[in-house]
Amino acid sequence: MYAEGKSREAVMAMLIEENANEQQIASLADQFYHDYLFLMAEKKKQLLKKADAFQLIGAVLLGGSLVLTVMSYLFSDGGHYVTFNTLSIAGVVCLLIGVMNKRSAEKEYQAPPSLLKKV
Repeated sequence: MYAEGKSREAVMAMLIEENANEQQIASLADQFYHDYLFLMAEKKKQLLKKADAFQLIGAVLLGGSLVLTVMSYLFSDGGHYVTFNTLSIAGVVCLLIGVMNKRSAEKEYQAPPSLLKKV
């Protein structure tokens, strides 16, 4: 219910409807909220880890294409040499995906304002 933006009072009302123990309703609502925050933090960590992996792969591809192009030029004796444009493009795309995923995770999984208003 917290993921849907419901308040603590709404969660407590649901617990009452479900015949929860009246002495534990407030603590259950608080525990549900803390569990919700924990799950949101874990999901954010997973998305940030995935974004970091994309950025690392992009940097490796971009750096590898640069090194291979320079090596090709150095061994060409001033003649024709090979450029690794596709590898460079793939690296840039991976970097951009990583940056966009990181921004999305930061924006989407911000800590919500506290829903725990004591009654």
